[in-house]
Amino acid sequence: MRIIGVFFTLAALVEVALSFSRFPFTYGQRCFQPGSLSVDGWTQGVLRVPVPSSAATAELHLRADSLDLNRRPLDLDVSIIDRRGSVLATSRHHFAQRDSTVRKIQLQLPESPSDELILELRPSHCYVPLNLGVTYDIRRLGVRVKEMRFRTATGVETH
Repeated sequence: MRIIGVFFTLAALVEVALSFSRFPFTYGQRCFQPGSLSVDGWTQGVLRVPVPSSAATAELHLRADSLDLNRRPLDLDVSIIDRRGSVLATSRHHFAQRDSTVRKIQLQLPESPSDELILELRPSHCYVPLNLGVTYDIRRLGVRVKEMRFRTATGVETH
């Protein structure tokens, strides 16, 4: 009887140890799933925006003012991907201090035979304001997008 109890205890410990690398115990993985832009401009995971076919440049105005930024710096990958998910161009931006100023990021759009491009914003991590005890906000937040513009080669804004 004691051997059976030891066997079940060991089996339970093995199951718990192996479950930490699988859902739902994959901490923070929801930050790397595509999400929408919230009403107040925060990215909630990976943000993917279709690029107008006539656009030659993308211009973003971002604020990195998350409450834990001084303690945990944030890297943001701004990429252009095609419809198959291949990365055509990327730039990395580092945010190390909480700042209320707007950072302007401009990205030249590569030529693509399919003309179906997607602008992707991928934060290195997200934070949940509720976990910091500041608000009851349970969203996973990355960076705040203040403005997003696409311009043609002649500088005309396009949609």
